Amino acid sequence: MGKLDIVKHTFNYAIVNKSSNMICSGYQQSSLIPSLTQEFQQRNPEMTFDPAQFRICQRLDRFVTGGLIVARNRKWADKIRRVLGGKSQSMKLTRRYVGLIFGHDSLTSGVINYDIQALEKDYRGKPVSPRQLNTYPALTRFKLLTNLTRDPTPENILQYPDLFDNIQLMPIIFELHTGRKNQIRDHVIQAFKTPLLNDDQFIQFKMQSETGIFANSTKFIHNQIGLHSAILSMETNKGKEDFVFPIVAQKDRILWQGFVDDNGILLPEIIKELKLFTH
Repeated sequence: MGKLDIVKHTFNYAIVNKSSNMICSGYQQSSLIPSLTQEFQQRNPEMTFDPAQFRICQRLDRFVTGGLIVARNRKWADKIRRVLGGKSQSMKLTRRYVGLIFGHDSLTSGVINYDIQALEKDYRGKPVSPRQLNTYPALTRFKLLTNLTRDPTPENILQYPDLFDNIQLMPIIFELHTGRKNQIRDHVIQAFKTPLLNDDQFIQFKMQSETGIFANSTKFIHNQIGLHSAILSMETNKGKEDFVFPIVAQKDRILWQGFVDDNGILLPEIIKELKLFTH
């Protein structure tokens, strides 16, 4: 089961930080909403919390770690969706991620604007097959942190040689300007011709709707990939607030050794770049 921390909460929303292996949809045991409800209940045992009050407005893939905002009522869910969709100026939400890719010689910063192909959503009650292949416009801004290129730690090479041997890893910052499903994972492969760390089978996975398909490589202890939702900036007429998210679960820090400290906090140089990222 995944781990979830509540970073901030108000009557209208909660800022949370999730581990890998936690799903943002549904109400099964490994899903975010039941975990969030349980966390609120443990903090306030004298109160009763209804899972239906929480509304997912922003999704992270099951194998991605990091922070997101969850609405606590319908009004705020609609507001957040409008803001993220660029249809409201009442608030500004900026989402930045950090990923790990293999050392690369291409441009150090820029815009990725390849279209993304994805199977239509598998709505309940609709036949699973055949599902139409749709094309969506998408835009991601990025910056490679070439000065922070690292060799994997000796421990990682010894434990997972198929994943870490004979490579160099480089952190890369992403800022989403559209929110397509698996957008960053897809754009990395299209732009750099290499996947994020431990995401080798993404191309095969994205075109499958059946269960039981591995979503990435099997070279690591679990299915986590090298992508972390690292910072969420919220700007209103009352000011701006930055939420920087560590890697919350200890088991998820193994993949990020060399880029986080023992508490899962990203290197100061990475945090600085995340906050100062411009386009």
